[in-house]
Amino acid sequence: MELEILRMVVRGIAWKWLCAVPLIGSVASPGMAQDSIAPVPVAVAPPLAPPIAIIPAAPAESPAADTLSSFFRPINPLLVMDADFLRHRDPALWAGLAVAETRFVENGFAWHFFRITNSVKPDGPFWAVPHDDENAAFSVALDGVRTHGGVAMIVSTTADEESAAARYNLALDGSGRIDPNRNFTGASPRFIHNFLSAPDIEKRLVLSVHTNSPGYSSGENNCGPSSDGGKGNISIRVCDPVMQPYPSFARAFPFNDDDTLTIVPIRPFAGLSACGKILRAADYNVVAENIWATDGSLSNYLMLRNPAVRYVTLEAPHETPGNGETRARLKAMAEGVIARCP
Repeated sequence: MELEILRMVVRGIAWKWLCAVPLIGSVASPGMAQDSIAPVPVAVAPPLAPPIAIIPAAPAESPAADTLSSFFRPINPLLVMDADFLRHRDPALWAGLAVAETRFVENGFAWHFFRITNSVKPDGPFWAVPHDDENAAFSVALDGVRTHGGVAMIVSTTADEESAAARYNLALDGSGRIDPNRNFTGASPRFIHNFLSAPDIEKRLVLSVHTNSPGYSSGENNCGPSSDGGKGNISIRVCDPVMQPYPSFARAFPFNDDDTLTIVPIRPFAGLSACGKILRAADYNVVAENIWATDGSLSNYLMLRNPAVRYVTLEAPHETPGNGETRARLKAMAEGVIARCP
């Protein structure tokens, strides 16, 4: 009983002391405006420990520029359950290569990248494969990084990419889709940071490997109507304010096909880049892409950052079953570009 009375007395004293020390150093009557509060002199209370600041973590979708970091987890390529990797199960294909992956979410889209690095020759070209449905592009990039060194970055939008839908990444809530090669914008800093996580990207030769639909659409061309009812605007016969073609004269393999070509980005009216001039002299199908403003592609992003970047897009028609001819065309172009634009 005496102990309980003592506790009540101590609590009463503590309560009176706390009430004597205003929390904000001022007193306001009920209904008094905040700007009319007058400071009230009070006795200085014993110093209290500073409060612990609770700072909410930055959302994963909107990282500050200085907090971006890349975490790639090493993986065994022979165990990856992805169609690209399943087609390349021979252990000899992966000898000397280090493979890693990263997954992240940004702007409502979940992303999955594979990075393949030549452990012996890591300073070679940067091989970019942004479209998961372009199977021959994966094969050529894998062969290229194994043979010529460097780093390959692969975008995986689905484990089974045998459809045109694999070209796009679908929003987590199903509200839309995005072409990965239109996501290199200021709204996607984590995407850009992770994709370009190889060291010294702008000092490397950048090879972006693609396949395209045969022919071209008449509506995409200022040089005359389409003769084959094709789709898109990737053809050496297409010209417009952005695409300026320089067709091969001899049309030797692999340029005996209008959809097999190289694209070099340039600033408007700047003329072909140094590499572009070399390829033109070698009788390649060359298209100069005039970068007026970014369209969200990797070529536009790098060119606007550094006009001296050595960047070449390799294009060949979409693969047929077996991919043999498409792979051969892409590989021939890649080896020629590496030999001429080191």
